[in-house]
Amino acid sequence: MASLLTQQKQVVRDLEEAKVKVGILETNAFVANLQVRPTLLDRIKEAQQNDPNLMKILEEIERDDCFTKNDIIFANRPRLLARKHLGYDYTTIVSASSGHLWRNLRRITTIEILSTSRIQMFSSIHGHEVYSLICGFLEALVTANTTRWR
Repeated sequence: MASLLTQQKQVVRDLEEAKVKVGILETNAFVANLQVRPTLLDRIKEAQQNDPNLMKILEEIERDDCFTKNDIIFANRPRLLARKHLGYDYTTIVSASSGHLWRNLRRITTIEILSTSRIQMFSSIHGHEVYSLICGFLEALVTANTTRWR
């Protein structure tokens, strides 16, 4: 993949013009760890840290205990018709309101689906999906580059 990026100098130039940083972080047997970071987002985050008006708002939120007083309001999900039908009558972890059912679904998800053994069991599939995503990304870059200059 690194050779694909270095051979496509125009792609790299286009990414630089769009203020997108591309870096190869590490390479292993068949997979390269590719990171694409928009620098605009980084600039916004830096500017937010130096914004005194935003800091005042954040301090007011931290002082106020609205989340401790009204946490049940934020925890309950709105009863939408789509959630009723797609969420099996509000019984999925995404559509269930805060309460016994939601706590039980969260416990099952944590113990069964997100356990270390399950994650390790599916790690090869996750790796293949990441590899496919990166290959698709690079193919799209090459295709966009070739169609742009025809």
